[in-house]
Amino acid sequence: MSQGPLQELIGLAKAASQRRDWPEAALLWNQILDQSPGHIQAYVGAGNALRECGQHDAAERLLEIAAGHFPDHPPIAIARGWTANARRDWPVAIRRWDDVCVRFPKLPQGYSGMAQALKGANRLAELEPFLAAAQKLLDNETPESGQAQQSLDAEFEIARLRSDWSGLRVWAAEIIARDAAPAASVFVGLS
Repeated sequence: MSQGPLQELIGLAKAASQRRDWPEAALLWNQILDQSPGHIQAYVGAGNALRECGQHDAAERLLEIAAGHFPDHPPIAIARGWTANARRDWPVAIRRWDDVCVRFPKLPQGYSGMAQALKGANRLAELEPFLAAAQKLLDNETPESGQAQQSLDAEFEIARLRSDWSGLRVWAAEIIARDAAPAASVFVGLS
């Protein structure tokens, strides 16, 4: 497949992911991987889509392969953390998020993901340092960092974990304005 049709397929996969059509996104990202096995974004996109479809085992297998090929790529490590969180495998999730925080200390998603895993494991006394670290990174981000979407999602997650309902409403409203089809979890901030 030439670069033009591959780029078109990538655009379709991104659009399916944006509108949260997870079965379609998984299919498209896997087609990209079939045609371009070294495409890092396709591994992350397919892994996330499979996770969102509830196909946790398939997501785990795919992201494990990706981590073997691209061990230093932060989005793969982050996707593996979110997959462990989705499985509610808290010991694995905590190990993965610890790895993300150690290897990629400037990414707020690692700290908010770890806080979510700690909350799931009922280790509530350990939450605040991770939330504070994530918040500090977010407060110091510049608009040029290219992380606006991830930052907004992290702000929402921090407010949710802190039970900061007024902050949650603010971040939920911004996500709803940004996304054509926001995740259902965002609407909890408006009720």
